[in-house]
Amino acid sequence: MLHRGERASLEWLDPSTAIAALGPLEPGFDLLATEIEAGLRRITRRGAWRLTLSAEPKEAIALLAANLPRLIEHASS
Repeated sequence: MLHRGERASLEWLDPSTAIAALGPLEPGFDLLATEIEAGLRRITRRGAWRLTLSAEPKEAIALLAANLPRLIEHASS
């Protein structure tokens, strides 16, 4: 998930927090609410990352590079 803020940051979210951060559905998407919610549960079943972007893209790039081992560890667990 992407978020905008004052400074770049990376935060691990547990599955229930990730689902909550992705909702509610916008008008029109609620027509497929059951299917969308099933898909969201599937892709967040092991949690998710929230990347906060600052006005400087290089901050996020440096942050991701510095946290690459942590990202890989979560992806493989």
